[in-house]
Amino acid sequence: DETVGFCVRLVAEEFFEMLEATFGTNHEVLDAHAAVAQIVDRSPISVDLPKLADAGGDIDYVVAGLRCAFGIDGGPIAKLIHAANMAKAGGPIREDGKRQKPEGWQPPDVAGELRRQGWSGSSCSCGKSTTRWPQGTFLPAACGRSAFLHDR
Repeated sequence: DETVGFCVRLVAEEFFEMLEATFGTNHEVLDAHAAVAQIVDRSPISVDLPKLADAGGDIDYVVAGLRCAFGIDGGPIAKLIHAANMAKAGGPIREDGKRQKPEGWQPPDVAGELRRQGWSGSSCSCGKSTTRWPQGTFLPAACGRSAFLHDR
């Protein structure tokens, strides 16, 4: 039960990190995060393994689609994140068992890797940050408009 709760907590934590990266830190996101944390912390665990495996597969599929939509090669980023997580060895351990960052820990340079993959990090004419990739790449713009080479 502890392992299941721990894994679900981590997936939820990353999901809310994605929401904040997409919509910013706002009250709705924070409230939803708190509500999900309460569900995970207080609800009895009863795993339906086929449904859990299906949900995990669906999450993998959707995340792969997200990377594809943004032209991101996830392999190098996964390696950076893995190395950063392994660098947490010796760091303090949170009450729920998650290893925390030790003093001097450095986060993975995801933005640097995205730049190596062709992202310039520029903004579109609407004033919102958007993803700029080499010509010919389709990306949904941060302003909500989907466009081929948004505001070239």
